[in-house]
Amino acid sequence: MDKAIAPPLGPEELGRLNPYAVIFRYDEMEIETITRDEAETMVKTVRRWAGEQIR
Repeated sequence: MDKAIAPPLGPEELGRLNPYAVIFRYDEMEIETITRDEAETMVKTVRRWAGEQIR
């Protein structure tokens, strides 16, 4: 049985975090940075959502 679970952030928001894994690993890409506050808000949102999903 397939249950679609929508993430708490859209692809645009999640895509803003994804390049950081590459830039910190290879340091070969130029990316548009986000502020620490923006990243913190996104991470808190995803963690809260994940906690609710496993209850």
